[in-house]
Order: sequence, then C-alpha cells, then structure tokens
Amino acid sequence: MSETYSNQIKEAHCTFTFLIREEFNNAQNEKRFSHFLQTTKSANKDPFFWIDFYEDLAHVDRTISVEDCFLAIQGDGQIAVKTLAALQDGINIRTHSLQTIMEKTMPKTRFI
Repeated sequence: MSETYSNQIKEAHCTFTFLIREEFNNAQNEKRFSHFLQTTKSANKDPFFWIDFYEDLAHVDRTISVEDCFLAIQGDGQIAVKTLAALQDGINIRTHSLQTIMEKTMPKTRFI
C-alpha cells in the first residue's frame, strides 16, 4: 500500500495487478487496505488496473449471476461463501467432499 509498490508495477509494464488480502490482525488495517484500493482505483492515475482478487471477483459474481457463486477454500480448509468473512461453521474441505460443500453452501434455484 505504497507509492513504491505502484512504481514497481509501472516499471514491469503490467496491464493489471491482483492484490490478495490476507487476514488482518485488526479492523484498522482492513479499513486502510480498503481505503487504499478505493482511492487508488478512483484516482485513475496508473496505467494498469488494480484488482482486489477476492472482493472484485465476488462483486462481478453478484453482478452477473442470479445467485452467489463465490466460494473460497482457506488454507486451513475452512469454506467461505459470498465474501471471505462469511465462513461456514462445521464445513471443511478436509472433512467434506467438494460436492457436499457446494450442495450445502450453494443450493441452486431451478428456473423453469
């Protein structure tokens, strides 16, 4: 979250950069990260796109899909749906099959 990082990306002549959130130790750091991204994206001063990997992909999913399709598997096997903060209690990739996880967390409405 610094000008140095932005300059490194510019020097590499990237078209876009993915930022992947890690767990924040406190809410203040998460707010700083979100503020940094919002400010940077709206400034439009960089010759590349800033992409918040999880939040932007979840936003696209919510925009183009009738139902939420975002599913993340954390390093410890926990499952999150809709956002990274929406962890599913009792469901873990180490104890459940992917099919079971999807059936429990993303039941699809059938459209006729």
